[in-house]
Amino acid sequence: MQKKTIRKAYGSLEPEELYRLVVSAAARGDHTECEEIASHCPRVVASIRHPAFDLAVEGTRAMLDAAVPVFAHYLGWLSAIDVVTPSIAQAVDFIIGDRVPAELEEPPSPHEPDEEPPFLALGSGKVVAKRLLGAAAEALAEVCAEHGLDGDEVLRAFLPHLAQALPELLEGIDPAEHPAWAKEQFRATFAQAWTDATE
Repeated sequence: MQKKTIRKAYGSLEPEELYRLVVSAAARGDHTECEEIASHCPRVVASIRHPAFDLAVEGTRAMLDAAVPVFAHYLGWLSAIDVVTPSIAQAVDFIIGDRVPAELEEPPSPHEPDEEPPFLALGSGKVVAKRLLGAAAEALAEVCAEHGLDGDEVLRAFLPHLAQALPELLEGIDPAEHPAWAKEQFRATFAQAWTDATE
């Protein structure tokens, strides 16, 4: 009789109060009462975005989360070459005896990114890094296209600084020179990230 009286009061309680009663009933091991209390919780009608829209958002986010470290790796490679080039040049000058007297010496000037490094290995490293960047950009564009998106628009929308920098970085690099193995590897990684986030 007492339980029936209590149950009649459930309908007048706030959702938070009902939840606290559910927790208490669960603590007692009274799962039947848990369901009874929960059944008195008011229902609301909600409007949500279409799941397909949210899946596209999540897919794009996951794809870019996978792509950013790839781009960062090769951008870091290019930056490192620009940073070490002046010091290496100065060290080589020292080794071959073409060193300025200490009192006249000035710190090595920063290497301009658009200048060719003075050493073949550094120059080759920049070319390789740019080709791999191009392969990553091409792979991203292909995965975007598979989902009806324009790769350049995706970059401009979500990674504007990268979108602005890429054309200059890849200037003079023929897309035919992008390593096919790298592009396929990047494409598979980006595509799998999208799939994992949407299935």
